Amino acid sequence: MNDLQSILLAFLRLILLLGCIKWQDCAVHGHPHGAGLGSCGNMLPVHQSVAAQTSASPFVVTQTFNPASYNTSTVYKVSLSVAQSSSARFKGYFCQGRAALSLTNDNGSPLGTFVNLPTGAKTMTCGGLVASAVTHIDSSLKSRVVLNWLSPNTRSESIEVRCSFVQSFGTFWQQVRPTVGAIPARRPVIPPSGGPPNDVGLLAVNTTGCGETKGCYRDPSLCSSEQDCDFLYTQRIVTQSANSTQAVVEIELAGAKLSNGQGWVAVGYSSDGQMGNDDVLACEAGSSGRVYAKNLWDIRKHNVIDNPSDGAQYLQNIVTSQLNGRISCRFQRVLDTGNPTRDLDLSKPWTLMFGMRSTGTGSQGSPLSAIHNGNPLTSTKRVRATDIFEIQAKGEPALLLKIHAGLMALSWMIFSAIGLFLARFMRKAWDTPRWFTSHRALMVMVWVCSILATVAVFLEVKEFSREATLHAVFGLITVSLAFIQPFMSLLRCAPDNSRRVIFNWAHRIVGFVAQGLGCKKALQLVIFSFN
Repeated sequence: MNDLQSILLAFLRLILLLGCIKWQDCAVHGHPHGAGLGSCGNMLPVHQSVAAQTSASPFVVTQTFNPASYNTSTVYKVSLSVAQSSSARFKGYFCQGRAALSLTNDNGSPLGTFVNLPTGAKTMTCGGLVASAVTHIDSSLKSRVVLNWLSPNTRSESIEVRCSFVQSFGTFWQQVRPTVGAIPARRPVIPPSGGPPNDVGLLAVNTTGCGETKGCYRDPSLCSSEQDCDFLYTQRIVTQSANSTQAVVEIELAGAKLSNGQGWVAVGYSSDGQMGNDDVLACEAGSSGRVYAKNLWDIRKHNVIDNPSDGAQYLQNIVTSQLNGRISCRFQRVLDTGNPTRDLDLSKPWTLMFGMRSTGTGSQGSPLSAIHNGNPLTSTKRVRATDIFEIQAKGEPALLLKIHAGLMALSWMIFSAIGLFLARFMRKAWDTPRWFTSHRALMVMVWVCSILATVAVFLEVKEFSREATLHAVFGLITVSLAFIQPFMSLLRCAPDNSRRVIFNWAHRIVGFVAQGLGCKKALQLVIFSFN
């Protein structure tokens, strides 16, 4: 009993120690996903033993309303930006409406609420008032954020929107007071030395003219610019080429909320809505932090980058940008390059495919060699580069993938689980022929369904990818173990044979390993396929 108590006490101490380590870890790294409720009062980030800066803030707050003469129940713009004389960036912010006459370090009550948030922001409930504060949701570097503040329904005092800015864990400014005026315009950032002169820090890609002067696809459907669209594609005819027989199309691509500074957004022009032999135009952010526009040709599920001379010849007037973790590209290309083996004639109707990846690199060391996030979306109709539209997109059906997921779930989460239960717990409750016959029938179903599921997924992907995921690798291991089980049973010797124990353990180990891997992978695949 004393030994048991000692073990339990040691286990409890370990849990407490891990909890302390986790708490300290959070304290050291601050709040990369936004301020906590502890910031509601004095608007300070909870960074232990670190005081706010007393110097002038390099970040400014601009509100478009007069603190003493605002209209009630009215939405006003409030911008967070970098001072003209500074090149600093902020990682986090926390804003509230406060009484204008209150001190900058007080614990006053919030006034007004925040609505129609930009991407990368979330509201908080402070002082019992829902959405009375707004903060960041990631720690990417920021230079400009525009908020929408809704004034109270009654006017009793002057109000100003104050913000606290975090530049780093040890550097932050508390309750920066606003100036009144128009929202500052975007300020371009000087590109790193050695970069092409057409690569700028800010590029405004928006939906102005969509369906009227240019063709567009945007997601979500109500987004308006590169800063609130997860994916934005626009096209418009801008000029005639020198021989006056062929138009030039201007393409804009934007989106892909990057988590580590690397990723891409791309549009593919396809004859069948499936990946393979497609003309692909992409906007890529590499490990160097630079953003590039690229002209690609997609062979099955792997991109092959065009010859550098082709890129220089076919893509012109390139402008790129990366801001707040989002990338944008604008470039021009002739509709028909005259190279049908590597470029399609964009004056003809094609199905558009939209894909992106928000993190990491692939097997070839570049983001574009990494597979896209989820299935690419395809346009609901074919379009030409000369068309003006606002097009919708749908997810790739991937029927065979869903069949694969369903069969695997049926095999490992139902048939195999019941079969193992009968073999393990029903030997004594049922007579031998009954439990064994049921167990064998269920395992035959596992075998058949697993083989059919494997055939289905290979018919869908048409190859074992060079970038095969752990799911694919462990899936093949699981099916292989299931495949050999009936053949192992042919080697089963009589119950009284001295070597029967070898078969029993081999059969159990292979079965339990396959069951464990199968259930986990089947559940993951079902969630992915039907999400």
